[in-house]
Amino acid sequence: MEIAISIAATCGVTVPAGAGAVIGAFAIHQSAAWGPKPDVFDPDRFLPERTKLWHAYYEEHHLIC
Repeated sequence: MEIAISIAATCGVTVPAGAGAVIGAFAIHQSAAWGPKPDVFDPDRFLPERTKLWHAYYEEHHLIC
């Protein structure tokens, strides 16, 4: 992936436009932002009643991105 515009990160580093980027999927999936105990397999966390707030990130449905 290539960065389209310069980004100022919260740690004080600026990532210039045109720089390459890698998304750390493992780190994202271990984030507590997705719910409690992110390191525990919990298929129920993907039930519709628990994913209502995700729709802002995934358009109209939690499986569309």
